[in-house]
Amino acid sequence: MTTIVNLVAKLSADTTQFKSAMGGLPSVMGAAKAGIAGLVSGIGLGAIAKASLDSADAINDLRERTGLYAETLSGLEQGLRLSGSSVDVLSQGVQRLQKNAELAAQGNKSMAAQFAALNINAQEFADLGADEQLRVYVEALSNMGDRGEQVLNITKLMGGAAKDLLPAFRDGAAGLDAMIATAEKSNRVLSTDQVEAAAKANDAIDLLNDSFSGLIRNLALNFAPAITAVANGLSSIVEVVGPIVKWFTEGFLQIGTSIGGVAALLGAVGSGNFAGARELLNIERGDLAPAARANARGTPDAEAAKETAKNTGASLKKQDELIRVIKGGVPAVAQ
Repeated sequence: MTTIVNLVAKLSADTTQFKSAMGGLPSVMGAAKAGIAGLVSGIGLGAIAKASLDSADAINDLRERTGLYAETLSGLEQGLRLSGSSVDVLSQGVQRLQKNAELAAQGNKSMAAQFAALNINAQEFADLGADEQLRVYVEALSNMGDRGEQVLNITKLMGGAAKDLLPAFRDGAAGLDAMIATAEKSNRVLSTDQVEAAAKANDAIDLLNDSFSGLIRNLALNFAPAITAVANGLSSIVEVVGPIVKWFTEGFLQIGTSIGGVAALLGAVGSGNFAGARELLNIERGDLAPAARANARGTPDAEAAKETAKNTGASLKKQDELIRVIKGGVPAVAQ
């Protein structure tokens, strides 16, 4: 009983400082909450800005691949999407149209026939800029009266996926102009300068991310030996402490020590508090020694009392030795 009383008193004293330190936690958490809210708001705006850069950067990539103006691509993006297609499909179709125009100009009869069906001179068409080629082709395609012929022609010259562009091409070059005008009203048209600037900004962000990734990788590699040492040390502690815990438990149960005393001692040793563990052992000595001495003076069952005293002394000696071994064998825990 003395063990439990002393343990409770000691734990109460030790937790006073902890409670005091925790007293300011609500105000700290309030400040943290406000900071997190601001951070989330900043992240939201940052995500929108990054999405805008990505979109403009993508337009710049398409501009470089197709030769179409950034104003044309960004101006048609919304209209193409609403009609069931996309600016990516348009980009792929334009590139294929350009290639087939060159083939027709070089004498490819199959491709020349498709341009001829549109009343387009393939050689003259091949010499036009990308934007003018698109306008000429869309205007000519819209003038073909037969839907089947339109599908066949756009499939041959712009690829199978390009048939999804037909709804957007229905009104010819004027329809393209109308889509761009609508986009301008929504502030969706981007200039070449804007998309180029977005591409540079994205490259800078990617470079910064690569730099951080490289820094983290190097830090991890530099700390690898320490991480390995800690992991190995923990493995060693588990191997050492496992049998010792069992030894402690058996020793205390043998002399009839309370479960509370066992838990207190193991907790003290596990946290590296060897001084506290030794103090608890001294408490156990104070509880057990008087009874052992009384029994050894010739009271009834004297022989049994002598055996008890012998076992008590052996157990206490074993526990002292174990604390010494742990303190010397796992100094990282003791500290």
